Amino acid sequence: MRKVPAFFLALAGLVPSVLSADGGKVTKLADDVYFMETQTEPEFLGCNTGWVIFDDYVLVLDAGFPLSAKIVVEEVRKTTKKPVRYVFDTHYHGDHSFGNGVYVDLGATGVAHTLCIRDQRLKNPAAYKANQESNNDLERRWVAGAPWKDATIGFDSSMEFSDGKHRVVLLHYGQAHTAGDAMAYLPNEKILFTGDACVNGAFNYMGDGDSENWIKVLESLQELDVETVAPGHGPLAGKQLLQTQKNWFVQLREQVGKGVADGKSLDQIKESIDIPWYEKWTSKKATDQIPNITQVYNELTGRVPPAVLIRDLAITAGPSPTKDTPGWTAPKKVVIGNHSPGQIAALRAVAPDVELVVARTPAEAAKLAVDADGVIGFCTADIVKTGKKLRWIQVLSAGVENYVTIPELVKSDVVLTNTQKVYAPEIGDHALAMLLAFTRGLRWQIPHQTSESTWGLPRGFNQSQFIELQGKTILVVGLGGIGTEVARRANAFGVRVIATDPKVTDRPKYVHHLGRPEELKSLLGKADAVINCSPLTAETEKMFNADAFAAMKPNAFYIAVSRGKLTDTDALVYALKNKQIAGAGLDVTDPEPLPPGHDLWKMPNVIITPHVASRSEPRDERMWLMYRENLRRFAAGEPLLGVVDKRKGY
Repeated sequence: MRKVPAFFLALAGLVPSVLSADGGKVTKLADDVYFMETQTEPEFLGCNTGWVIFDDYVLVLDAGFPLSAKIVVEEVRKTTKKPVRYVFDTHYHGDHSFGNGVYVDLGATGVAHTLCIRDQRLKNPAAYKANQESNNDLERRWVAGAPWKDATIGFDSSMEFSDGKHRVVLLHYGQAHTAGDAMAYLPNEKILFTGDACVNGAFNYMGDGDSENWIKVLESLQELDVETVAPGHGPLAGKQLLQTQKNWFVQLREQVGKGVADGKSLDQIKESIDIPWYEKWTSKKATDQIPNITQVYNELTGRVPPAVLIRDLAITAGPSPTKDTPGWTAPKKVVIGNHSPGQIAALRAVAPDVELVVARTPAEAAKLAVDADGVIGFCTADIVKTGKKLRWIQVLSAGVENYVTIPELVKSDVVLTNTQKVYAPEIGDHALAMLLAFTRGLRWQIPHQTSESTWGLPRGFNQSQFIELQGKTILVVGLGGIGTEVARRANAFGVRVIATDPKVTDRPKYVHHLGRPEELKSLLGKADAVINCSPLTAETEKMFNADAFAAMKPNAFYIAVSRGKLTDTDALVYALKNKQIAGAGLDVTDPEPLPPGHDLWKMPNVIITPHVASRSEPRDERMWLMYRENLRRFAAGEPLLGVVDKRKGY
């Protein structure tokens, strides 16, 4: 059994706490820095709050409920006459942000992570109204006397307040308690206000949490130089509290995961949890933390949407029939590809009322599809023709050009979903790797190393051919899943990213200019590298033709990582031979495979890989999560992920 750490640590140098008359306990943590541990018993009045007094204003850390916010305002006035100018919400939950209206009425502005603001606007007005109309007196008092206001200043990774004496850095390390979790770090005083990413005591409510990523967030917080942790709930503690909170999730995941692997039911797992130190920390037994256990169980068994798909890759639900659609009925049968017994069991767990039948070939799938509602892993004209009851087909590729040319499918009401964005991270890596192989001379250095085995530059290569990416311009053609990952990576190199896309209209912050496809030719002449990430459709076939290559800079590189038929191969060969462009990196070709002896094989300024940019172990895991999640959604009557517009072809 692991050693139980000391949870309630003595914090040297703190001014003794002073009990507020209204139920909060205020501690001066440092000059001009205060913490109020808000009352939770006998009545729950909200989250803990802090404030920092700057030269000419006050920054409040966590708004709380209006009820507790009013208490905080009175406590702030005891410490300074300066106005509250900003209030920071660590996340969107009501006990941390409903009090914004109190501060806005005083002239303050709300600050939060952009995802927190998104969730506030989506979820909080209705929740606020529900409290106002509640039959519970305390719930009505929580929100009495103040309007609902969301935060209006958002940040992505960090934001800083400073006056030369005090520094408060707002940090976002990813999803922990919610997707928009953020913390306030005071590096000079070595104080960390964590919100509910870290609590001290029996407040381990998982909320919208992702326990796997929560652990990573806590590990990032542990890298900070911290002596005092001001948690979202519970008393002040030392840095050890971060490890304690992390231990809870690590051990909970280990034990729930073992139960799942052993084939135990959720009820059996609930009874088997054995983390005795948790009771010493919280005064509650670990087996009593049913919501925590259930949440982790659901995460590990696919009963909640995988965060890697929704949060990390931003895969969205598309138009598809749901249980709210008139005439919808629950599916009874789905044809699936050949999987391991463990995977089949996992699929059955998320769709227990659906019969899953295994097909090993497309022909076998067509026979089994006669009375099936869905098919995963196969899509042919025969399947569509025989599947009179078909409502959904999930293909395992991102490109769908081989499927949207099936007339019966395009004309039908069958929803087609693909694995869009699932392949994007490694393809983004591959595209930048190809570009770097050119700009850093690796395309020439590696053959020199293996053939000559001597120190020095390859014959005919000089130092002027080394290129620094910072400050260069890269054009990303197609800002879908792959293009987005390419653009993010390019931006990290200090590159000026420009892009075209027919569908994306909101320009990401890491993209300098987002244009329509009609702008492509004019943008080609501005780019030092062009990375083609477009889907293959009738409109995009051979989009990179003689005119396109002629419009590029002679020192620009062309990288192709989506589909070979987007490129006119003869035009590319001509452009390379005649030095219209500097080089080409090709993971896809037309024809494919590229025949032996083709001119492209012989060119020193060409890199060719055999359509392997999408290969990686995490990709295989994401593919599995994608079709498991879509099976769960299909069975539950929820909108499907990765829906293809069959007429547009992507």
